Amino acid sequence: VLTTVEAEQGGVPAQLTITYPTHWSDDQITALAEALRPAAPGGVLRRIPNAVAIAVDYVTGHPLADGAAVGVVDVGATSFESAVVGRRGGELVLLSQQAEHGTIGGDQFDDAVLQYVDRSIGGAVTKLKEVSGLQAQIALARLRRDCREAKEALSTDKSTTLTAYLP
Repeated sequence: VLTTVEAEQGGVPAQLTITYPTHWSDDQITALAEALRPAAPGGVLRRIPNAVAIAVDYVTGHPLADGAAVGVVDVGATSFESAVVGRRGGELVLLSQQAEHGTIGGDQFDDAVLQYVDRSIGGAVTKLKEVSGLQAQIALARLRRDCREAKEALSTDKSTTLTAYLP
């Protein structure tokens, strides 16, 4: 990664910034930092929780006033985490403990989108699940993929369109 940055930016970066899961312990963060410190230019290594990194990305397009805060939600494949990040002077800081919400994750959202599609097309997905055969398996796998992509599109868009190709 550093080689790519050097080539694209025309020089060595002044520092290396790493992000880590907000719920990690100090020992886990230190172990990651120590493993990466040799790669850091001049040994300068900045560490920030991923919730803060997400907020940094957000506020580049949506200015956040001093004292204001933003909620950060990170939906992984099998987990759901949330935190509150706020602007305090010139920096963004974690204002809350990161909260993990167990087994709710992206896969449950994928299933919800698939169920919505099934209801919207009169139960055709349910019927497809009952059919054996390669064509049905391929169609269902493609539909699941398309539902996942639709869910991901809804991370940044207010709506999306999904076309179900069924036998």
